Amino acid sequence: MTKPLAVAWLLGVLALPVTAPAQLTCRPNIFGGQDCEGPEGRSSSWPNIFGGETYRLPDGGRVESVPNIFGGQDFRYSDGRTVRCSPNIFGGQDCR
Repeated sequence: MTKPLAVAWLLGVLALPVTAPAQLTCRPNIFGGQDCEGPEGRSSSWPNIFGGETYRLPDGGRVESVPNIFGGQDFRYSDGRTVRCSPNIFGGQDCR
């Protein structure tokens, strides 16, 4: 009698996924970007006309990425600062 209950419990555990508290979940949106939800809130992205992406952050701020002449990207924040990234010799990016 306990064996069928154990099997039913195991099937129930496997059938119902449990979300971890710090998990980030993303799904595509209708604009060609992604909507992501996590512990900090919700963020969205969509392509912009400059060949980059625009991001709406959980705090309501925006970040716009655009390709630069160095083969990397410039990230422009809503507060006016810009972070310029360019490829390095190791295959990563250097950002300033």
